[in-house]
Amino acid sequence: DKAQSKAFEHYCEEKAKYGNAVFPFSETDVQYLYARSFFDCDTQWLACPYVQNLIKWAVGNINQATYTRRAEVALFLFRIGRKQEAENIMEGLRQQAVRSDDLGMYWKSKESMFFYYYPWYEAPIERHALIMEAFYEISPVPEELAAMKQWLLMQKNQTHWSNTLATTNAVYAIMLGETAEQLQPSDTRISLGNAVFGSTNNQTSDGGN
Repeated sequence: DKAQSKAFEHYCEEKAKYGNAVFPFSETDVQYLYARSFFDCDTQWLACPYVQNLIKWAVGNINQATYTRRAEVALFLFRIGRKQEAENIMEGLRQQAVRSDDLGMYWKSKESMFFYYYPWYEAPIERHALIMEAFYEISPVPEELAAMKQWLLMQKNQTHWSNTLATTNAVYAIMLGETAEQLQPSDTRISLGNAVFGSTNNQTSDGGN
């Protein structure tokens, strides 16, 4: 398509600037692979030189990548059928996780975050939610997923779901694997003046009547 052709033309132009040097792909390129993995990655697209070089670069530099990028690359590889490579990346993430009885299972930032600045995709909640998605899809262990959810809930208790994006990602991660049968409505009752609203029977009572 036009977008792919334009991307490849840009790749060739930039590659020419560096001669035989390694082409410096950016994290945005890796995000492109992750986004593309939600759609059909047909053989024609995978055969594109730009895509082939990008995959080679992403896999070859996986040990230097952030935890977020590792999870994105693993999900991409898993979705195009390179499952063993994806599982190897997830095993590396598993070994580097921090485990705590109080906080659950989580990952500390590998990067130096001066003044607590980081791009949105490396924010702690967003990073953790993406890693959870990768574990759930590629290498799910119920006890580990429960420990990861524990960390998210602990962050909520400490008011670290600081914005709507973080909240959306956290809720999405917590709901992974849940079925309609598991999400039974609770017997919640809310009082407003003399009126009582119940969640189980959708009824409203007025005072003692």
